[in-house]
Amino acid sequence: MPARRAQIDAEHKATAINIFSFAKPHMRAFHTSWFNFFAGFVSTFAAAPLGAYMKKADSLNLTKGNIAGGKIASVSGTIVLRSIMGPVMDVFGARKGMFVLMAICTPGVVGMMFTSNAAGECACTHT
Repeated sequence: MPARRAQIDAEHKATAINIFSFAKPHMRAFHTSWFNFFAGFVSTFAAAPLGAYMKKADSLNLTKGNIAGGKIASVSGTIVLRSIMGPVMDVFGARKGMFVLMAICTPGVVGMMFTSNAAGECACTHT
């Protein structure tokens, strides 16, 4: 069955939106952008709320200074990446820029599941 095309005008702008469609190119770009925003939001802000639970975990042996350092690393990493990603998006485009960003940040987000000490927690929240 052929895929349904998005409804576009003469300027190739979408004229209608169907949330459940994956038609090229507009709806695929829409779904990719909301998924990347969601993944970026979770990876940026997940470490801070988890700090209370990580403090209670006896196996991590985290001090207040370790948790504060992890939060500082998370915010500073976000600021640095946002500063870098602006020019990257301008030069290479959003698709390639988001791919590189997700490829760099995903190991750190996944690594949060496997941290067992303060250094690992700080390293994962920094990415």
